[in-house]
Amino acid sequence: MYRNTFAQIIQSDIEGEKAAIAHYQRMIRQIGDTQIQNLFKRIILDEERHIEILTGLRSAAK
Repeated sequence: MYRNTFAQIIQSDIEGEKAAIAHYQRMIRQIGDTQIQNLFKRIILDEERHIEILTGLRSAAK
């Protein structure tokens, strides 16, 4: 038997995506290279999309 429900696993994934966003935001503030900053900004957009998808999955699982 699984120790976590599907919704709990999805919630954990959402929290991981949010942590990744926070990490990239810190890196943007620390790195002066605009090309790298732009790359991290693009990655953040991907992470935000992942959160949208995972939130939909979590809602469907309830």
